[in-house]
Amino acid sequence: MTGPDSIRLGIVQQLFEVAITARLSRTLLAIVVAMSLAACGDNVGPSGAPASAASPAPSAAGSPSPASSVARNGVIVYSDPAGDIHSLDPETGKTTLLIGGPTNDFGPGFLPDQTRFQFIRLEGGEDVFYSANVDGSDVQRVGPAKEMANSEYSPQGDRLASVQEGGSNPTITDVASGSSRVIPLTKPVNIVSWLTDDLLFVADLNDEGSTVEMWTVNTDGTGQKAIPAPGLCCSVSTLRGGGLVAWDSWASGAEGRVHIYDTATGIDRLVTSTDVPGAHFLDALWSPDGKWLTARRVMAGVEGVQLVLLASDGSGDAIALGPKLPTNDGQIRSTFSPDGTKLLVTYEDGSAWLFDLPAGTGGKTDWQGVVAPTWQALDPTP
Repeated sequence: MTGPDSIRLGIVQQLFEVAITARLSRTLLAIVVAMSLAACGDNVGPSGAPASAASPAPSAAGSPSPASSVARNGVIVYSDPAGDIHSLDPETGKTTLLIGGPTNDFGPGFLPDQTRFQFIRLEGGEDVFYSANVDGSDVQRVGPAKEMANSEYSPQGDRLASVQEGGSNPTITDVASGSSRVIPLTKPVNIVSWLTDDLLFVADLNDEGSTVEMWTVNTDGTGQKAIPAPGLCCSVSTLRGGGLVAWDSWASGAEGRVHIYDTATGIDRLVTSTDVPGAHFLDALWSPDGKWLTARRVMAGVEGVQLVLLASDGSGDAIALGPKLPTNDGQIRSTFSPDGTKLLVTYEDGSAWLFDLPAGTGGKTDWQGVVAPTWQALDPTP
């Protein structure tokens, strides 16, 4: 592996691998994202978290909410390889079929009120959004997925920002009234997400799915501003409501490094735990409290990829999670619990691994066929 293109053959494309193979939207992949996606040890195992990494101190913009306002963990809703949608109680391991039958359904993602989830149904060769109650009842058609190929709800859940398949100016839709308006930009973009209720993140991708430019813009359409990112490569992930952007850089001798850009201060910071000679860290994804990132780690010149947990302040070493895949094209998806204390990791063989945070302890579960999970966030305990 000598450059970002060779790494992208198996790693960078994984940011969008589920979107390509199962044609999911970014909203359904995660809330950043949720991020985003959303971004893509060798001597440290799941139970070997370094003491220095146990309690990171996040930046002010990424600080967790007070304990009283932290969401509680609900059920996990997921699609399986057969095109059915199930729910899973993570406490008991009990699964329930929600939507089955002859339809091909996949990619569930909870809507802001958390009582319904949205998913994609393949109809006549086209992807169509549907929604349903958390128990699978009251299935309703929403509309063509291509019109919202990349979309995310605002932190308050009252607006939806979206761009069309192939890139466009973002559209903001008011959930209550259904009215919409287009945000004029200097060029069409492929990604849109919410940094705060008043500030959007937008980015342009090349044909290989790698980020090439990124900006911020006010929700009223004013103040489009480029985010300086020397050596920008590969993937980006935003902390919705936190104003933070995690992005990858690629420079000679320092390939695959994770940075965090704070849009409130304009400060860009290298996550020091990713500044490791001979290692590439890609596809970083935020935890909901902003304390943690997951990333895919590849050792230069060595086939294989492994998920790692990173303290967002850069302290400690990367904590290896789960198995190391023998090739770089294996699917790994990480889903944080709403309260930030659990991490669900799923693989293309259908296996699911559950880890406790911040220690990184845990391991393989007996849950099978969990392809695209989403975790319900319940109201905080009074």
